[in-house]
Amino acid sequence: MDPKAKAREWDKIQESLKLRITPHDQLNFTVPPQPVQNDHVRTAHMVGGCDKKGDDAAWPGLRYIAGMDVSFFEGTDEAVGCVVVMKVPGLMPVYTDFTLTTPYIPSYLAFREAPILLALLDKLQRERPEIYPQVLMIDGNGILHPRMCGLACHVGVLRDIPTIGVGKNFLQIDGEDLTMQKIKELSHTRLTGAGKWFPLTGTSGRVYGAVSLCSVWSLRIGTDPAAPHKKALRSTESINPIFVSPGHRVSVETAVEITAWCCKYRVPEPIRAADYASREVVRGTHRQKA
Repeated sequence: MDPKAKAREWDKIQESLKLRITPHDQLNFTVPPQPVQNDHVRTAHMVGGCDKKGDDAAWPGLRYIAGMDVSFFEGTDEAVGCVVVMKVPGLMPVYTDFTLTTPYIPSYLAFREAPILLALLDKLQRERPEIYPQVLMIDGNGILHPRMCGLACHVGVLRDIPTIGVGKNFLQIDGEDLTMQKIKELSHTRLTGAGKWFPLTGTSGRVYGAVSLCSVWSLRIGTDPAAPHKKALRSTESINPIFVSPGHRVSVETAVEITAWCCKYRVPEPIRAADYASREVVRGTHRQKA
C-alpha cells in the first residue's frame, strides 16, 4: 500500500479509536479529594509527593504504575521501546523490559510506536500479571493531538488501561489557537512554581490537557567538579513545562495530579526511568558497533 493510502487508512483508525476514549476517571484506586480551583492557573497540591517518606496513603489502592518510552537509533528508523513498572509507595522499579520498533510514516507517531508498546504490555501481562500497572504513563501525547488520538490514547484504548500522555512538545491543533510556541511563552510568565498548571483550552471551549511545571529542577549532563574529566548528571533550575493529557480512563485533573506526584524533576519518574533505560540500550548498541 502506498504511503498516502496508508495514511488515509490510519486516519480512519484514529477516528474510530477516538470514539472509544473515556475522558473521565475509571480507576481501581482512590483519587484523594482536591480543593475546587476556578482560577486559570491552578496548583497540583501533591507535587513531588512520591519523594516523601511515609506517604503510603497518597493514592489509596494504587500499587503499581508504569512508564513507557521509545528511543531512536540516530540516523535510522529503528528504535527501542521500554516499559518500567514501579511499586507504590516509593516508586521503586520492579520490572523492566525492552523491544525493537519498526519503520514508520512521518507524523504518525502512534502507528510507529503503539504496536511495540502494546507487545511489551501483553508480555508483561502474560509473564507477571501480579504487577500489571494500574496506571500507564507514556512519553507522548493523549488527546492533545490534531486528531485527538495520540500515542497514549492508542495504547490506553486498545488495552483498556488508564493512560496518561506526557510530552515535552505537541503538534499544532488547527482552528483551536493552540500552538506550542504560544503556550510555552504563556507558561513562562504564568507558571511561577512547582505544581502550577493551567488547562489547554481551544477556541471551541474543548479542553485538550494541561501545561504544567511539575518541578523547578531538571537533570543535565555536566562536568563533575570532583573529576573534571568526567561527566555527571546535575540538577539545574528549569522553567520548561511539560504537557499532560488524558489518554484513556483518566480526567485532565487526575492526570495532572498523578503526574505532579510522580515528579522529582521535570519529567515524572516512571517515564524518566523508561527513557534512561531505553537510551542505555541504544548507547550500548553503539558501543558494540564501534
